[in-house]
Amino acid sequence: MEFIKKEKKRILVLGLIMVLQLIAASCFCVRKQGFHYDEYYSYYSSNSTYGLVPTDREWKEGAEIRSEFVVEEGEGFQYGKVKLMQSYDVHPPLYYMLLHTVCSLFPGTFTKWTGLGLNLFFFAIAYLLLALIARKLSGGSLLLTLSACLLFGFQPGVISGITFIRMYMLLTVWCMAVVLWHILRFEKELFLTPGAAAGLMVLVFLGFLTHYYFAVFLFFAAAFTCLWLWWGKKQLKTALYYAITVCTGMGLAVLYYPSCLGHIFRGYRGTE
Repeated sequence: MEFIKKEKKRILVLGLIMVLQLIAASCFCVRKQGFHYDEYYSYYSSNSTYGLVPTDREWKEGAEIRSEFVVEEGEGFQYGKVKLMQSYDVHPPLYYMLLHTVCSLFPGTFTKWTGLGLNLFFFAIAYLLLALIARKLSGGSLLLTLSACLLFGFQPGVISGITFIRMYMLLTVWCMAVVLWHILRFEKELFLTPGAAAGLMVLVFLGFLTHYYFAVFLFFAAAFTCLWLWWGKKQLKTALYYAITVCTGMGLAVLYYPSCLGHIFRGYRGTE
C-alpha cells in the first residue's frame, strides 16, 4: 500500500508540473504574433491546393493565396499530395502529414493554433518520455526525476520549439523514444525479442521521416550500442541483429520516400 501511495504522489506531482508547463507554453503561444517564413511554408507544404506553382512578380488574388495555406472543403486527408509537395523541398513528409491532418479537421480555416496545438501535444508526449527516462537513469529518485522535468519544460529552447510551427518537437519525441528504448534494452542486456526489434524499426522509420538530422543522432546511438555489444559484451550475433534492425528501419523509410536520397546527396540542404 505504501508503494502505491508513493506512485500516486509521484504521478500527481509530475502531472501537475506538466500542466503548469503546458499553461506557460500556451501563454507564449497566445502572445505569438506573425509567422516565420518557414512556418508559412509548413502550412503551404501541408495544404497547398494546386501543388508547386512558383510565381515571380506576378499578381495573385488574395483568395488564391489563401487557398494555398488552408484545406479547402473536400480536399482533406490527401496525404499523397503532401508527400509529393515535400519531394520538391528538402524535408521528409511525416510532420507535414500530421499538420495536414489537423488542418483537415478545420477546413477553410487558417490559424496559428492548428500548428501550435500540434506542438503542445508533441510536448506532452516528450515530457512523459523524459519522465520515464529520468526515473530509469536516477534509479527511481523522485527529486532527480522532478528536476529533469522542471528543467525541460520551462527552458527557452523548448518553449521556442513549441511556438515555432515546424517539426522539431516531433523530432524530440522520436529521439526521446529511442533513448528510452535503449535504456529498457540495456536493463536486459539488449535481449532483442521480435517485438522489441519491430518497435525499434518503427521508431527509426518515423524518426527519419520527420527530419534527416535524426539519422545523425541515430548513428551515434547505434554505433555506441554495436560497439558495446561486440567489444564490451562479446555478443557479436546480437550486435549484428541490432545493426540489421536499425538498417531495416532506415531502408524501409528510404523505400517509402526515395526522394530523401536526392534531398540528402544533391539538394542544397544536403550539400550544406
